[in-house]
Amino acid sequence: MENTLYPLQFMPVDTERPWGKEKWLLADLGFIDSEVLSGWLSGNTISELMQTYLEKMVGDDTFEYYGLQFPVSVKLIDFEGATPVFVHPDDTVAEERYDALGRTALWQVLSAEPGACIRLGFRQKVTAGALDAAAQAAGFALTAPETVEGYSDKLIQVMSNSMIQIIFLDGDDNRLFVRKEAGDADISGDYNNYAEENIVTVGEYSVTLKGNNGTVSTAIWMNNSYAYAVSADVPMTVEAMTALVAQVA
Repeated sequence: MENTLYPLQFMPVDTERPWGKEKWLLADLGFIDSEVLSGWLSGNTISELMQTYLEKMVGDDTFEYYGLQFPVSVKLIDFEGATPVFVHPDDTVAEERYDALGRTALWQVLSAEPGACIRLGFRQKVTAGALDAAAQAAGFALTAPETVEGYSDKLIQVMSNSMIQIIFLDGDDNRLFVRKEAGDADISGDYNNYAEENIVTVGEYSVTLKGNNGTVSTAIWMNNSYAYAVSADVPMTVEAMTALVAQVA
């Protein structure tokens, strides 16, 4: 008697990322090849099933377009703080540059902390070259939010080919600086004396906050042999400053 296919459940695959965790529920991507969890096909991968049971896994039209690769992947993502930019090339670009299928993503948010958001595109027109120039010149990258509430413009600079600096500007010439440089020096450029200086934990960082009257003007910290600083002409609340620090890497 010929065995027939049955509803298939696949073994989840967990992966750690610098920005959180991924749990792959189904994927035929080469580096992730989901295995059947139970039944007589237990242990077989999705790519093996596609080769053996092609006509039962997908229809003719799907095979003609995608070939032997199962065209759908499903994963759960647990974000912790800011994430890198996600780029989803279409099929034409993906094939030309990466010999792979493109990606059209459908997101469903299952839960989110207050204030969480998804950003699509850029606030202003920015070329890929402009975004890469600072990292190329300095030899490392600086991750920071695309926008900061209350600031409408942004400049990206490299100082002496060793420090990356992002300056957020509001309409009144007030500035907010985000800086990164290799080493362990205080790179804030803020030499004012403050009445309050406290050390708080933000994620895995020990961050020194400097300010007056319960507000913060400067935050400095170290991580992986790099020094970081955020300083603002207009003092910020502790909550706003620590939320911003959590998005910098």
